Amino acid sequence: SSNILNAILNSNDLDDFDLITIEGFVNDFACAITIGDIGDTQNTTFYGALHQAISYCLEHSHAEVVLITETTGKQYTLSDQTVVDYSILEKNSLGIYQQAYNDAMIRIGQYYGVHVIDAGGKSQINQYHPEYIIFRSQRPLEMPAQ
Repeated sequence: SSNILNAILNSNDLDDFDLITIEGFVNDFACAITIGDIGDTQNTTFYGALHQAISYCLEHSHAEVVLITETTGKQYTLSDQTVVDYSILEKNSLGIYQQAYNDAMIRIGQYYGVHVIDAGGKSQINQYHPEYIIFRSQRPLEMPAQ
């Protein structure tokens, strides 16, 4: 699906922002979207969709663009009972690990000279630290008195 890309390309209010973050693409990994080459510019590959998203943001705003790599580590059962595994230790149906998509995001960030936060590679937000993935409050939060 190119829903996120379409949302970006159909944004006509980007001048209002100082910072634009583009995060993740874990669904590209889970749906086994072809990574392609750094020179791809069509949205049929991971690189191509990133090219379109980043170049559009840079051309239509004065905002700083920051890419954030995907954190992984959870298995989900979708509403149609399909099980999707985002584990950093699992390959997708193309035989590719999530890290390859993160590496592509880092590389394209370098290509465009935009900042990249390697959350997937450096944050330890993964299946080995589930406390970072799901927050469960022990008690309801109370609103401060006005």
